[in-house]
Amino acid sequence: MYKTHAFAQLLDIVERVTEIERADILGHAKNQEIVDARHMFVYALHSLAGLSTAYIAAHTPYSDEGVRKMIVGFDDRYQHSPKLFAILYEQICHAYATN
Repeated sequence: MYKTHAFAQLLDIVERVTEIERADILGHAKNQEIVDARHMFVYALHSLAGLSTAYIAAHTPYSDEGVRKMIVGFDDRYQHSPKLFAILYEQICHAYATN
């Protein structure tokens, strides 16, 4: 139950904070804002909720390898993206911690 709840809660939070629709977050669009939201969602599932890459891959349209790449590359994306990326991710972290 925790995993399902954490997944749904983080998807709601990322959708609200980034203003990107969940269908886009879980899709394959290559628009930079959508890709950023997708990476934030996957990274938050792993780092904040503690979900495994296998669980994330099983519940999203992404392969286990794709999920691992998003997680491993997150720090680089965080450091080299516009400041808004960091602000949005911090808002996601705060919203998750206070829910």
